[in-house]
Amino acid sequence: EVQLDKAAVSAASRVVVNSRMAGADLTRWYGTDPTHIQLVRNGVDLDRFQPRTVSQAPDLDLIFVGSGFARKGLDTALEALARMPGRHLTVVGHDPHVSLYRRRARRLRVDDRVDFVGRAERPEDWLARATALVLPTRYDPCANVTLEAMAAGIPVVTSIRNGASEVLPHAWMAIDDSRDDKALAEVLERVLQTADLGSACRAEAERIPAAGAYQALLAVLEEAQA
Repeated sequence: EVQLDKAAVSAASRVVVNSRMAGADLTRWYGTDPTHIQLVRNGVDLDRFQPRTVSQAPDLDLIFVGSGFARKGLDTALEALARMPGRHLTVVGHDPHVSLYRRRARRLRVDDRVDFVGRAERPEDWLARATALVLPTRYDPCANVTLEAMAAGIPVVTSIRNGASEVLPHAWMAIDDSRDDKALAEVLERVLQTADLGSACRAEAERIPAAGAYQALLAVLEEAQA
């Protein structure tokens, strides 16, 4: 599969990526000519994902949203939670090995502070109830839930191996090592104590609306065919 991917990328006159990180990885691993790489950010539905009204208060603490818990770094999130007495984590998403993470929570003695709620048909409803999103992903070219949380006015703590970290309002909101639970806990506490981060996140999300991303992609296609 790697060879097929490399051949496809090498033959393309334009390679569209959704983060600078993904573009750098193509150059590093496939030898892709940087001049053939075009950045088009993933867009986000700003109408579907909106901040809470002033009268609404969050009734959830930290939230993790994603399927494939190993790649998304749920183990690190649980370990960070163990360093944060009094904090609660809601885990939204599916994984066939969820029982392993339940046992891990018990070993860390945080099982009374973790709720595994499974798949969500409307992630916007869960994000609207949360205080902050935690996603210490091992690798993600651009995790859409990062953009969705930002559009909902929810601060995000992720890793630099998530290409969406490039649009966070502050670089310190992304940890360098996705397995560093100590750093994750420290940044989460800083986020929870920093005023107006939600508004700053929403403002950044408004720069990348879904319609704008679609138009940008069309422009790349038209240029390639010209």
